[in-house]
Amino acid sequence: MCLEELWAGRYALNIGRYGLFQRTLRKAAPLAWPPVLVTHRRLCPSDKSLLDVIAGAIEGGIGAVILREKDLTGRELLDLAQSVLALTRPAGVPLIVNGNPAVAIAAGADGVHLGAEDLPPSKVRSIIGPGMLLGRSIHSSEEAQALAESGDGAVLDYFLFGNVFETACKPGKAAVGLDVLSQIVRRSPVPVIAIGGITADKVPLIGRSGAAGVAIMSAIMTAADPVAAARAITVPAAKAVAGVTEAGEDAGILYGIIGREQASDAATLAAMADGAYAGGCDIIQLREKNMPTGEFLRRAQILREKASRWGKLFIVNDRIDIAIAAGADGVHLGAEDLPPEIARQMWPKGIIGVTVRNLAQAQAAVAAGADYVGAGPVFPTTSKRLDAPPLGFAGLQAICDAIDIPVVAIGGLNAGTMNGIRKTGCSGVSVISALFQLRDAKGHPDRGAAAPCRLTALQEEGTSDGPGAPADFVRAAVEEAARRLKAQL
Repeated sequence: MCLEELWAGRYALNIGRYGLFQRTLRKAAPLAWPPVLVTHRRLCPSDKSLLDVIAGAIEGGIGAVILREKDLTGRELLDLAQSVLALTRPAGVPLIVNGNPAVAIAAGADGVHLGAEDLPPSKVRSIIGPGMLLGRSIHSSEEAQALAESGDGAVLDYFLFGNVFETACKPGKAAVGLDVLSQIVRRSPVPVIAIGGITADKVPLIGRSGAAGVAIMSAIMTAADPVAAARAITVPAAKAVAGVTEAGEDAGILYGIIGREQASDAATLAAMADGAYAGGCDIIQLREKNMPTGEFLRRAQILREKASRWGKLFIVNDRIDIAIAAGADGVHLGAEDLPPEIARQMWPKGIIGVTVRNLAQAQAAVAAGADYVGAGPVFPTTSKRLDAPPLGFAGLQAICDAIDIPVVAIGGLNAGTMNGIRKTGCSGVSVISALFQLRDAKGHPDRGAAAPCRLTALQEEGTSDGPGAPADFVRAAVEEAARRLKAQL
């Protein structure tokens, strides 16, 4: 079982920031959320009811349903929501009710979606509580910025933005286009789902914009075969989530670990995160030992924002309180940290990772409820002083063969030592120096067998002066390292 499959299975009921915002492992296109069906029963073919279309869409792989039937009374909407739940709940598909928090709560739905004329998101969040999904439709970058500045953006799980392309649902309304979508994705504090005129051939375009997912109305609601129509959208999106390249090969996970030793200030931290995610890094873990809580939280919030913009994952080392407060996707625990079983009780929806040094520890982590393990060191490493002997590929493979949760290899890994590591069965690699250490103790780039990075060349030419290097140089160097490492997977 690979990491993305485990995460997709474990949290398929929740497309919030702890669940399905999920887990993009494709280099070019996030498309991390499974496609969302937005209903409009009056578009259904004459021989099909709304429930027929929803059932077909679910069979075709749709990952969530937004029930958007604005003309119904509260009683009618409640009855319909309960009927739809009978289809979505057994399939593990979230049902989100449009515009009516009371109906969503009464029906036992999974979330609420709001428009500009509905109650403010902060008010709705106080009504529905922290456990339900909450989304908001937006139509411009100014609207997204206003929500962020008002504080309402902080309580949302996603934006639904459109219409990206021209659509029959809104005749005469001009499409906003992919450039505006990309701009909003870059600036949004939460994941952005694109809607409006999206068909199967447009899914890759949406992915390249950086959007977290797509929402579909007409292409499925009007289809004579809703199962086939849904699959035409969900298949390319599923490939993006699974990290399948055009050649059909599984892309391994690149997991970066960063702290103040690599990025001493906020600007460097942000630049390195942008570079890593741009270069194909799937997950960044923030590890800060003996740092004051307030400073740790501020740094975590920087990485949370970067991960959201890129549609990637963010994990906090050790501190589950910081992880939850910052809105991280999970926490990674060592042998001396909080036991995994306690962490799971505190944070049922969080991803729990555990460091293991041998097979016995890996098996214990599985029993304790870990979602994945970081196994190592595979080779000797200068990034961390360890008493444990290196596992080597043989020891790593023994762990991978013995447990059924994802294994991320760590320790002494770089572009020169990673070759063939996926043959052990591991899901990916975790790196520190190979990705974020711009210079080693002798002033040379720590990139294993790889060529010097761009930043090093600029420094040697006198264009930059080391730790104070401009952010664009830092980002370029880390992005180059990330692409090189990702190519090895």
